Amino acid sequence: MKTIVFISATMLAALLSLALYIYSLDGAIQRCDRSLSALAALKMADTDIESDVLKTRIGALRDYRGLFAGDRRARDALERLRRLARADAELGARIVRLAGDYEAKQIQLARFRVQNALLSDAMRTFSTESGRQLAAERDVRAARAIGALTGSVHRLCQDDSADALREVHQRFDAMAQAGGAGPLLVHARELAQLLPQTHATILKLQPLPHLPSYAAVQTYLAQHRESLAERSLQARSGLILLAIAMLATLVYLAKMLHERARALRRRSEFDRLMMAISRDLLGCERARTDAVVAASLARLSQSLGNVETGLVLSCGQARPRSWSGAEDPAFAAFAQALIADAPPGAGPGHDAFVVDERGRSVELRAGDRAPLRRARWLCLRRRSESGATALLCCTRPRQRASAAAYSEFVLLRSALDTLADALERQRLEDEARVLEHRLGRARDMETIGTMASGISHNFNNIIGAIRGNVETAQLRLAPHAHAQANLAEIGRALEHAAELVEAILSFGRTQNHHVRPVEINELAKRSRSLLVAALPASVEFELRPAPSALQVWGNPSQLQQVILNLGTNAAQAMSMRGPILIQVTRIDGDSAPERVRIEVIDRGVGIPAPQLDRIFDPFFTTRKGGTGLGLATVKQIVGNHNGRIQVDSRPGLGTRFVVDLPLCEGDCAAGDGHETWLVLCADPAARERLEDLLAALGHEPIGYADADHAAHAIAERTDHFDGALVQSEDARCAAGEVATLHALLPGRPVLLALHNPGLTPAPDLGYAVAETLRAPVRAESLARALARSSQDYGYRPGALHM
Repeated sequence: MKTIVFISATMLAALLSLALYIYSLDGAIQRCDRSLSALAALKMADTDIESDVLKTRIGALRDYRGLFAGDRRARDALERLRRLARADAELGARIVRLAGDYEAKQIQLARFRVQNALLSDAMRTFSTESGRQLAAERDVRAARAIGALTGSVHRLCQDDSADALREVHQRFDAMAQAGGAGPLLVHARELAQLLPQTHATILKLQPLPHLPSYAAVQTYLAQHRESLAERSLQARSGLILLAIAMLATLVYLAKMLHERARALRRRSEFDRLMMAISRDLLGCERARTDAVVAASLARLSQSLGNVETGLVLSCGQARPRSWSGAEDPAFAAFAQALIADAPPGAGPGHDAFVVDERGRSVELRAGDRAPLRRARWLCLRRRSESGATALLCCTRPRQRASAAAYSEFVLLRSALDTLADALERQRLEDEARVLEHRLGRARDMETIGTMASGISHNFNNIIGAIRGNVETAQLRLAPHAHAQANLAEIGRALEHAAELVEAILSFGRTQNHHVRPVEINELAKRSRSLLVAALPASVEFELRPAPSALQVWGNPSQLQQVILNLGTNAAQAMSMRGPILIQVTRIDGDSAPERVRIEVIDRGVGIPAPQLDRIFDPFFTTRKGGTGLGLATVKQIVGNHNGRIQVDSRPGLGTRFVVDLPLCEGDCAAGDGHETWLVLCADPAARERLEDLLAALGHEPIGYADADHAAHAIAERTDHFDGALVQSEDARCAAGEVATLHALLPGRPVLLALHNPGLTPAPDLGYAVAETLRAPVRAESLARALARSSQDYGYRPGALHM
């Protein structure tokens, strides 16, 4: 369009230039015509002067007014010629020469007037004298001589040739010898002298048209006018051709403007359709979104000329959603390929593609319309700032040219933006609701965690005191006393109460802090070792790791707690007898991101269908003595790691728990996921057991028998230790050791394990002890305590020396 307008403007400028050029040529031609007219007037004036000279010579004119009038006309014509020749130097030079010749002729005319005046006077004097002498003369012979002399003079006036002049002079000589007509002879001799001179002067007065200067001016003007006329004819021919081309261009421009007006009307109708579609999508219920999108695509298809349309939307890790009214079976294949090929690091923008009959896609560059000739599908891909990728495709109408097909991308972009923005808004609203729900749960869990943290130490002290008194009573009673059974039941109830407090504390603090790359195969291996050590030998654990290392980004202690809880649940479902399979696999989805799958499969009693929807609810349990927080904690940990958990259970056949976690992609640095813990315990066997537990949990234990050696080791390598685990008989014995380690390890957790935490009064060690455990320490309790201490303290010097 811009090119056509530019060409039209250029042609209009050329038309104006040619018109001005023709106008200037016409002016030059008119000047030539006026110059020729002035030259003709000069010729006419000169002809009148020549005529007046002859009339004066023969005496037809008594004065010279005619000569003077002709001279004025001639000079006026020359002046007009000079004015008209101001713009033409060559013509001016020729006119100057012509004027010079005319001035020379005027000099001869002045001489002629003088000579003619003298001749006229001489003729009057001769006539008077001859008449007087003829009247006075009585002698016949003398009178005849005077008459002959008079006749000779008159013949000389008629014929001043050399013969006539010689004859006259002979008569003059004869009369002189005869001695008669003295004065008359003098006058006759004067006339004989003036007549040839006057005749010679008249002969020198050549007509101007016979002069070379006049012919030069006339020839130049004629040739110049002919040249100007020829150029004017050529310019007029060019003007006609250019006007025809201009008319054709204006017709084409009018056609284009008509097409543009039609396109604008179509765009306006399309925009109104997009507004209606956007209004329908924004106002529809969430359950009717797919139906509204399908109806919108149908309306879009009708607006584009009953073409086939399809829409694909991919948002992050979720499976792409697809809406298609296309009957082409290749649509799904190339649409998924275009979605998958979207550059992950690219910013927001649009990409245009064409797909041929064989399903091969070619990116359409700006200005390149060649691929449109072979296009079957026109596709537009959009990347948003949130990372979502949307693809809208429509078939190209066969009857449309490449330019028209290219204009379809403008409409496709508007449609894609409208549909994608509406769906993106719905997705963001859904995510906002999910996040709001998670935030509410997080606040609830934070409240539970705060409450559990506040009462855990005191409640554990109460449980410890009761347990200590029960153990003391058991020691004082006889082994077969009737009260021994009651005391044993009280002990079991105390164990359940301790587990419940520990589970509540763990469930309230499952936020995903201090994440790092975790190798799942190694994590599953360590978890299996803990389960084998903690559960009876009748439970068989089989581990099937993935063939290659798989890493996820998460908290290793929490992820280990997921496997431990699921494994313990599976063992309890089989009444502590039977095989349990722990399997790690890599899932490569076509459209979903790659992920790691952890499966825990048992052959237990299974879960009834009515209970499947409630197994992840807090405090829901079907097992006697259960807390109902194990699976709830698992689900919360998996959710905090952007994963998902599914369960497939068949009563009587067993249960399969599936945990999917996002695979750590790119240049994710592999970390060993362990911390270095100082173990302080005087009992070698107990110290070795603590070191084995820490090693099984993936940490590096360094044991010491007394506080002095431990203090010396810390002094040498202050940043080497991430925390300390102290085991002692009671709090009084451990008070000094705990205080020393707390001072040497500022900002790092100190765990205290006591055999009788509530039996003996303990000094106030709350400022130094992160958590108190009951010895002998169990693997599950230690894992939870390590996870909680990592969250509460967040000290990571291990990252400096790992």
